Amino acid sequence: MSDYYRAAIDMKARNTLGMRPLAPLLKEIAAIQSKKNYSIVSPAPRARRIGFLGAGVDQDSKKSTKYIVHLVQDGLGLPDRDYYLEDKPEQKRVRDAYMVHIEKLLRLADTAPAEAKRVREVVMI
Repeated sequence: MSDYYRAAIDMKARNTLGMRPLAPLLKEIAAIQSKKNYSIVSPAPRARRIGFLGAGVDQDSKKSTKYIVHLVQDGLGLPDRDYYLEDKPEQKRVRDAYMVHIEKLLRLADTAPAEAKRVREVVMI
């Protein structure tokens, strides 16, 4: 964890490296063509500690005098599934802003505009 913190605050090194450290992972992700490919690639990010599960310690909901490890789905950019599925005004407003955000992040990663729009749509499926 301290490695992540040190890397996060070293702006000079981050700016110098840019997206290069992510290049191998981005190449693996770009190679995904089907669900079968996804299942082959998906364990790799967990091994790098950038995964699809989050873990934390908190009170047990059934026995509040105990603390337990909670495993949760990680990787959603929006607060919960309703923001992806519901068409209430607030969920739609946040979802629309999130799509702009995804596209901006992709553009920062030197993704071509048309590809950024395509990927943005895939993320929101």
